[in-house]
Amino acid sequence: VVDELALTSSAVVSDDITNNGIIDGRSSITLNGDWYNNNIFTCHTGIVNFSGVDQSLSGSVSSTFYDLNLDGSGIKTQTIDQTTTNILDLNSVELATTSYTMYVANGNTAAITRVNGFVSSTVGGALSRVTNSAASYLFPTGSSTGTVRYRPVALTPVSTAANIYEVRMANYTPTTEGFNVGTKEAIICEVNPQFFHLLNHTAGTDLTTVMVYYDNVADGSWDALGNWLATPSAQWYEIAGSSTSAAAPFYVATATDQTLPAAERPVALTKHALTVDLGSDVT
Repeated sequence: VVDELALTSSAVVSDDITNNGIIDGRSSITLNGDWYNNNIFTCHTGIVNFSGVDQSLSGSVSSTFYDLNLDGSGIKTQTIDQTTTNILDLNSVELATTSYTMYVANGNTAAITRVNGFVSSTVGGALSRVTNSAASYLFPTGSSTGTVRYRPVALTPVSTAANIYEVRMANYTPTTEGFNVGTKEAIICEVNPQFFHLLNHTAGTDLTTVMVYYDNVADGSWDALGNWLATPSAQWYEIAGSSTSAAAPFYVATATDQTLPAAERPVALTKHALTVDLGSDVT
C-alpha cells in the first residue's frame, strides 16, 4: 500500500502486507504472510487474522489493532511494540514478542483468549495488561526455547483503580540474568533453576495478589514464592506468607497483597530449608 486503502468489507491477502501509506481497517483482514506497517494503520473496530505459518508483526511503525486473531501455525513474531485495544486471541500458537511488548489495552479480564497458545518474550520484552477491576487477570506466558513450557501468571489488584502490569517468563535458570539461585536467605533451601518470571507494575499503586502456576510433576514440588531484592543485600528472599496448593490443571504458588515495582521484579518458586526440632533442653 503506497496510497490509501479503505477496507469496508473482508479482505484475504495470501502474501505480505506492506503499508507505506494509509490503511483504514474497518472490517476483516485475513493475512497469510507478514505484516509490515511503515505508516498509518487505523483499526476502528476491525479484526486482523494472522492465518499463515511463522508470521511477523513488523514494520517501522507500531500497529494498534482492535481485534488481533493469531491462528494458523508456527510462531507469530514481533519486531516492534504492538497494541491490541479489544481482544487478543492466541488460539493455539506462540506469540513471540522477543525484546518488544504486546500491550493489551482493554481492561476486561477476558481481553486475552486462548486454546493452547501462549506469549513468550526475551530480555526487554513482555506482555502488558491494563486492569480496571478487582479480579484475576491471566498472563499466559510460556516458551518454546529449550523445554517447551506454558507457565502462566495471574495478577489480581485489590481495587477497580486503573493499573498496568507487565509479565515476562524466562525459561532458564535465574542465574543466567544475574539472579544467582545459590544466593539466598537461610530460610530458602532451593530456588527453582528451571524458569522464573519478571513482574512490572508500570502504572497504578494497588496491592496485588500474585499467582504463579506450575506443573508439580514436571517442575517438582515447591513450598513458596521467592523474589530477588537488592536490599538489605542482593539475594533471593522468600515472600512472607506465600504458599503453594494443588489446583487443576496446574499447582499454584500464591503471594497476597504484594507491592510490585515499576522495574522488573524477579519471582521464582522456592523450597523451605529443613529445620530439625530437637525438643526441650533436659538437664
